Formats: sequence, C-alpha cells, structure tokens
Amino acid sequence: MPRSTVLVESREKLVSTFIAPREQVEAHGKKWMVSTQGKHTTKIAADVLRNGGNLIDAAIAASFAISVERPHSTGLGGGGFLIYHEAKTGKDHVYDFRERAPLQAQKNMYLNEKGDVIPGLSVSGSLAVGTPGLVRGLARVHKKFGKTIWKKLVLPSKDLAAKGFEIYAPLERALTEKKTILARFPSTKKIFFHPDGSILKKGDLLIQSDLAHTLDVISKRPQDFYQGEIAKKIISAIVKEKGILTFSDLKEYTVKERKAIHAKWKGYEMVTMPPPSSGGIHVAQILKQIENDSLQFHEPKTLHLMASSMQSAYADRAEFLGDPD
Repeated sequence: MPRSTVLVESREKLVSTFIAPREQVEAHGKKWMVSTQGKHTTKIAADVLRNGGNLIDAAIAASFAISVERPHSTGLGGGGFLIYHEAKTGKDHVYDFRERAPLQAQKNMYLNEKGDVIPGLSVSGSLAVGTPGLVRGLARVHKKFGKTIWKKLVLPSKDLAAKGFEIYAPLERALTEKKTILARFPSTKKIFFHPDGSILKKGDLLIQSDLAHTLDVISKRPQDFYQGEIAKKIISAIVKEKGILTFSDLKEYTVKERKAIHAKWKGYEMVTMPPPSSGGIHVAQILKQIENDSLQFHEPKTLHLMASSMQSAYADRAEFLGDPD
C-alpha cells in the first residue's frame, strides 16, 4: 500500500554529536514515525497523529513547537522547506518558504567604505533580518493538505512557550556562546537572563511570554504576522534599530513551489529538496559518494567515510551552490 511521507527542513545548527548504542538511537513504528530535535516537539507532533491528524498536520505542529523548544536553531522569524509525497496521487509536492532578503537590500550593505566586511553586521542586529516565510508557508500547505483545525496545531506550542521548559545542555551552550549579543537587546535580555544579569543555565525554566502571545494571535489569524498586529510590532522594532525590512516585504512575500531532486541509491529512489536548500543536494552527494562502500553502523571506517564525504560536499556548497532565482 502506498504511503504518504513528509520531510520538513528548517535552518539548524549542529550543536553537539555523540555516539550511542544502536538500541538507543533506533526506533520502530508500524504506521508513522516522528523525528525532531526536541522531546516536547516530538510529543506534540505525535499527539496530532494519535488524534486523527495527517502528516501535514503533524509537520505543521512540529514546526511551531521546535520554534519554541530550540530558539537557538529556528523560529518564527525564519523560514523553511517542505516535501510532501502524496500516496494517493504519487506526486511530490515541494514548497520553498525560506526567508529572503528585504527589497531594499544591496550587495554592498555589509561592507565599509574600503570594501571590507563589517564584522557581525550580517549575522546580528536589524540588518541581518530577512523577510520571514515560515508562518505563511505553513499556512499555505495547511490550506491545501491539512485535516486538523489550524488553531489546534498552533496552541500546543503557545502553551509550551507560556508554561516553559527546562534549559537543556545544547541550549545552555548556545546561550552562553551568544550571551554578549543577547544582552544587547532588551527583548532578548529579559527572556534569556536572570534579574541579576546572569544567563540561564541547564535546569532553569525558560518561559517565553511574548512568543506565547504571538502564537496565540497566529492560531486565530496567521495573516496578522504579515499584515496585522504582529507585523506592526516587527516593523516598529526594525525601524527603531535602523533596519530596512518594510511592510511591503511582509505583505509581498510569496511561497514558491519547486521540483524535487531525484537520485538513486542502492536501489532506492531519493526525493529531496532542490536549491536554495543545500540539504537536498548534500544528502544525494554524500550518499552517492559512499554508495559502493560496505558500511556498518558506527564503525570507525563508516564514520571516517561519512565525515570525508560530508567534508567534500560542504566544500562544493561553498564553491558552487547559490540561489536558483
């Protein structure tokens, strides 16, 4: 019987790696499986499926939840990609809702008068902000394929942000690494620091009240993120910090449909994301390089070959990959 599958990719940073026994990292399921980088996120998505939701519903719920649980990796201010294989038609639906440069962006905006890069200008502060696509992208795919009421997919994440969760090790490391930048802005300082000025540590409760309010609004009116209450607050903050994102950027943002990349590997067909995502090409290139090797789970030879393949794939990305538009 053909099965529908969903792949959602969001911008993530690899914080840590570990080698664990196979039985600790392998899971089995007869009907569906959820894999995310957060235990709360996985539970929220799994609950959607247990309550009769479909795979698109679960992917949407997971995307909002991970925005709460991994603030150092992804969020409502970013974007994403989604691939959905529809079993009944056999069609692969590919959506690009990656964040994009504001309309006023210029190629030399991060350079000084001598043409040198101004450190940090492109990675933090108002000029580092792109036009966010996540909310509009998820709303688009829900309208076409969703089964569960939109509000029910967003509210669990709102509750997670409001009630909070304990800081875990990778989040603690990320906050410590970026504490100087986070302390610059009153909005982030009030969330990620104690009243005495110290950064939150592992085991501390992280409550994100403003994010909870935003998610509550999105659960009722997702368009407000682009043309309503939330949009006004976003642009007000950007203008205050002398940024270039405008209401026109938010209003005119469009979700794009693209064609998937197909590749063969050991008799299987891979269906993966095309550019501007680098993840799809990387998966195909990495696997194809080691296709004829004999690999055993977590053996030194396997890890060496995987690392070498990944290294060359990332070198190719830096040299050759760009935005197809």
